[in-house]
Amino acid sequence: MDEAGITTNRHTTLTCKDVLVQWEQYKVFLNRKQAMLEEEVERERLRGVTAEQFKEIENNFKQFDAKGTGFLDRKAFKACLYSLGEERTNTEIDELMKTFGDGTRVPYEGYKNFMINVLGVSDSKSDILSGFDLIVRGAPVAHPSRLELAGLPPKDVDYFKNTATKSGDGYDFKAWTEDIFSR
Repeated sequence: MDEAGITTNRHTTLTCKDVLVQWEQYKVFLNRKQAMLEEEVERERLRGVTAEQFKEIENNFKQFDAKGTGFLDRKAFKACLYSLGEERTNTEIDELMKTFGDGTRVPYEGYKNFMINVLGVSDSKSDILSGFDLIVRGAPVAHPSRLELAGLPPKDVDYFKNTATKSGDGYDFKAWTEDIFSR
């Protein structure tokens, strides 16, 4: 527009400079959005594992990878899991080594993925709400007796009763779930 000497355009009130500024602002917005989405994908991949837990995973692997090869053999993998309180049978160890490694050794990435599965949140918010909906059968609140009938352990029912908001003769499971997942 500037080169052609166009000073007015009856289709818009924007100048060439206005359009360039908007374009630059849009690119900044897209870059921020991309960074935000990448963080969200990483958070979802880590399934609630904190940075501190992630560092602990890394340190445990390094401790049992004495030679610094980036792999744990069967003996080191079993010892590492035992040190973390994950006592597994030989059959389970063999299956885990096949799932997270090549069957004879487990690389750091495989070990990290296994530990994320162990430590991470296994259910999504929608999974939890769907489970409550099945238990309460459409009721707006959850009654501890229904939770017990569904087979929840008494300690879990007690935790729910102690942390959920009382609502009428039950507990507000939707608000409780929102609160749990907002942390």
